[in-house]
Amino acid sequence: MAGSIRVAIIGAGVVGASIARVLSKFENFEVHLLEKEVDVGWGVSKANTGIIHAGYDDEPESYPVRAKLCAEGNRIWHKWVEELDVPIRWRGSLVLAFNEEEIRILEELLDRGIRNVVQNRELLKLKK
Repeated sequence: MAGSIRVAIIGAGVVGASIARVLSKFENFEVHLLEKEVDVGWGVSKANTGIIHAGYDDEPESYPVRAKLCAEGNRIWHKWVEELDVPIRWRGSLVLAFNEEEIRILEELLDRGIRNVVQNRELLKLKK
């Protein structure tokens, strides 16, 4: 590719593969994804919990970039799964509270989710 920008990405885990996906959409990039393992995602990405965090954990005042990117990253994963026709079951997240202090914490998480623009959030209260 004459006149293209050559990019080598080392590591085909979640981050490396995501960067390669985005850069491959630009005509002037020649993207090379290098991985030492026998398949993509077999390094650190294989060892993680597999959770795609919604974005309600990070305080937007204390961690503004992380709070913003976590919620945005969650939306991107939903979009990519649809675009790539990846079979997946979105389980969501359920956080429980058993006393007044824990209920207060849930309310803080809900408020944080609102401030971080997390989608599909709801606080359910069961009657005794």
